[in-house]
Amino acid sequence: RLQTGMRGAYGKANGKVARVHIGSILMSIRCKTSNVKAATEALRRAKFKYPGRQKIFVSYKYGFTKYTKKQIKEYGEEGRLIPDGTFYRVIGTKGPLDRLKLFKDLKQLEREQAADE
Repeated sequence: RLQTGMRGAYGKANGKVARVHIGSILMSIRCKTSNVKAATEALRRAKFKYPGRQKIFVSYKYGFTKYTKKQIKEYGEEGRLIPDGTFYRVIGTKGPLDRLKLFKDLKQLEREQAADE
């Protein structure tokens, strides 16, 4: 008869787990604002499948980006967004000035003034 006292106590993997830090995002859903209630309920039901305590909150960020909706709107008006795959890349404030919309508009204005003279 096999005794089960110390069986599996040392040296063997018991299973695989994901090591996560406190505060790390486990799951995220991107949806329309009209579907936020349904997405919140889906995450509430899903959190019971994981051990520990999970918090659910609606992010103020735009999609899966690090920018807020207000920032995205401002960057779009300034012409600082470049299409990049499923989203946009934001042009920084450093580097050549020719790529910024403000300076492109100024150059266009200078050309028009030169043509008028």
